[in-house]
Amino acid sequence: MPKPLPQSAKTISKQDSPLGQLAS
Repeated sequence: MPKPLPQSAKTISKQDSPLGQLAS
């Protein structure tokens, strides 16, 4: 897990790691 993202981004990051990086 990269940096602590908002809840919405956190849920996406849980499903797809690349998605979480984009949100960050």
